[in-house]
Amino acid sequence: MKKLIVLLIYSAFDNDKFGGIETSLFNLAKGLKQNKATPIIYTGKPGVKKSIQGIKIIRSKLLPHTEQGALNMLKKNQHLINDEIKNIIVENRVSIIHSHQKLWGVIGETEFKNFYSIPALITLHVPTTDLAEIAEEKWDGVATCSLSLKNYLIKRYKNLKINYILPNSIDLSVFSPQKYKNKRSGDLKSRVNILANCRIVPFKGVRYLVEAMKYLKDIKEIKLYLCRGKSSFMEQDRREETKIVLSLIKKYGLKQYIKFLPVCNWDKMPERIAEADITVQPSIADETFCMSILESIAMGVPPIVTNVWNLPSLVGEAGLIIKPKSPKSIAMAIKNLISNGNLYTTKSKLCLLQAQKYSIQAVSQQHIEVYNKIINFFGKHD
Repeated sequence: MKKLIVLLIYSAFDNDKFGGIETSLFNLAKGLKQNKATPIIYTGKPGVKKSIQGIKIIRSKLLPHTEQGALNMLKKNQHLINDEIKNIIVENRVSIIHSHQKLWGVIGETEFKNFYSIPALITLHVPTTDLAEIAEEKWDGVATCSLSLKNYLIKRYKNLKINYILPNSIDLSVFSPQKYKNKRSGDLKSRVNILANCRIVPFKGVRYLVEAMKYLKDIKEIKLYLCRGKSSFMEQDRREETKIVLSLIKKYGLKQYIKFLPVCNWDKMPERIAEADITVQPSIADETFCMSILESIAMGVPPIVTNVWNLPSLVGEAGLIIKPKSPKSIAMAIKNLISNGNLYTTKSKLCLLQAQKYSIQAVSQQHIEVYNKIINFFGKHD
């Protein structure tokens, strides 16, 4: 049987400061390798590592890796990019291209079907405004990372045909509660650490979680940890939303209850999550998958999430689901987990079961089945 070689394309891949798509892409590559396929990542960021954990990374100076000017750079370099990808296909005997998102997946902006002789699949991760053209382009397969995103897109773009749902995955050997057994106190009556592992931008709803803390000040030794690190994306939104969060902390006298975490690399996140007793994702929109909650589930940390987009489906029975924009609902859910030890223990165990559905081995096998289906169909109709 011919070796399956997959060219994964995402122009802003960075192994130190992963966001949702970068993490899912790297996990997919690891899973493909474990399942005897060969992943190759084509990306920007020249000058850093050419391989990670044995996964080949081809870094191109032609690709953007920041939001500013990305589309113009791709349009300017499209013919050179096409030639570069053609050479990669030939030199590495690539079986299929898997692009992630339209702009950041590069080839959606390069008239790729005029140049490549192998099938191409695209996975959509976010509901951006550049997707209308996909319905007219000659993709051999279109996927989304969740059912909620699929339902949104097919309603918005009537001609868009989405063939597959290919979720993101988690490396359970990295996000393993067994490695960090002693990080939590185990006694929610003496100390409670709450983590919001998300950017402080409007759609993440962090302001509502901060406001919820005014209802929890009577709980001894309770702390909410927020992420305040800079981002390559939505930086202006982050700065403005942080001002709102800081004003709420001052207004309700919450300084002693809320701590901002320093910027940390992705490989430190399992330890950060292990130190938490509860995670909260108070999003109000656009949560098309949510890697941070999957990471918490894998660590056995019960999540509280809003009833928004993919969050209820991702969490299943492993967490508590509340309405968005409701500080009181957040506070009640936190108190419920703190005061009911049996509920907390049950949810923690269910977290570990839920995470198994999204292991890199299971999810990459789903991808391999889709790749082979597309390749076989392409071969018959080429």
